[in-house]
Amino acid sequence: MTPSNSISDAKYNFLLEENGFRAALRSAILKAGRKEVIFVEGYDDKAIFEIIFREHSERLFFLDVSLEQPKRTSHPNVVAIGGCEQVKSLLIDFVRFLPQDKRFYGVIDRDLKTDQEIEAERNKACYDRRLFICFERYTLENYFFHIDILKTFIHGKTIVHKELIPLANDDAKLEEIMADIISCSAKIAAANLTIRFFDNTVEFVEGAIDCGDDEIEKRVHHRLRAKCEGYVEALVNAKFQLMKDFIMQSYPENVQKFASAKTYFASQFNRRLKADYEVSLQLNNHKSELAMILKDHPPLPNDFNELLRFLGVIS
Repeated sequence: MTPSNSISDAKYNFLLEENGFRAALRSAILKAGRKEVIFVEGYDDKAIFEIIFREHSERLFFLDVSLEQPKRTSHPNVVAIGGCEQVKSLLIDFVRFLPQDKRFYGVIDRDLKTDQEIEAERNKACYDRRLFICFERYTLENYFFHIDILKTFIHGKTIVHKELIPLANDDAKLEEIMADIISCSAKIAAANLTIRFFDNTVEFVEGAIDCGDDEIEKRVHHRLRAKCEGYVEALVNAKFQLMKDFIMQSYPENVQKFASAKTYFASQFNRRLKADYEVSLQLNNHKSELAMILKDHPPLPNDFNELLRFLGVIS
């Protein structure tokens, strides 16, 4: 008789066709028992979700599709890159091979998708309505891009040699820095949308770019001129202006949707700290701590409640 907290692994024979990654994936799924299994893009996402939904740990099992831990331990030869395409590919396999076992889900960032693209992706039959795409923010890290979260994080934060960050007692300065970065991110978001419109294979604007209008616009032209067939400067200028207008129609909400905090906010924030205070603080190295602060500052962003409804945890 099979114990109630375990599952026969015969149903996962479709994962035996490859060793390495698929074997490690199969092992991880078996550890989940009868929990809902949610494929997520990487180890950081797994850690963040486990903190945010810690009271539901007996029901939810977040599985990092990069398999970062197995790569380090029991399956050192595993090669897996993670990311949204890996999440989608795995979910499609589970829908195909286990159509009646509806406890497997995928969660991905919205990245640079439009609202319409998100809706179309969610409704593809191959996902059986089990793919959740975060709607309000570009990446999970964008949920930390909030003045109250950062105030709590900065206050008393120590850096090298136990020196306190000078911002700790100056919330007004922190708000000024945030406002500057949001303004910069708005321009970067418009630039990325412009580049994507003409060629979605072209790399977007790098995170450490200077925030001046001229520099950002110059970078857009540089990216497209080099790789976009049929490049016309006037058309790019017109589209860039339209995208800036679009971002400002819902400001700063659209900044959160179309500029990655993981890439742009984290880079610009550290850059300002270095310039103004000669200290370095890499936000991307403190995601678990930021997630705990977010968890302890209710209410949670709507996307997290929507995910719980999607998973059937709340009604």
